[in-house]
Amino acid sequence: MAAAGCRRASRSPTAGGPSPSSPAYAAHTRTPGFAAALDEVLGEAATATVAVMCSESVWWRCHRRLVADVAVLARGVPVRHLVPDGRLSDHRPSDGAVLGADGLLRWPGPP
Repeated sequence: MAAAGCRRASRSPTAGGPSPSSPAYAAHTRTPGFAAALDEVLGEAATATVAVMCSESVWWRCHRRLVADVAVLARGVPVRHLVPDGRLSDHRPSDGAVLGADGLLRWPGPP
């Protein structure tokens, strides 16, 4: 998933995202490059356990939240998070995340 990258400079103030720090990554999830990288990860996940990792310890404050939203809502693939105490928790999509008619996910913009 390295091709999907993480922190991105915002190019659109209306890109949306579940937190004020994520609009640029939310916009990135709608690019062909992101789709190709996610296809690769989901292809691997079809036959093995796959982990998407980042230096941020909690998934809900990280780009992994958006990746999980896209996997669950746009691709129908279940996601489980390894939480700090070692438990696995099923992904609950971000409030307001909407799958568009184009098959791309959008989140409400920052307040």
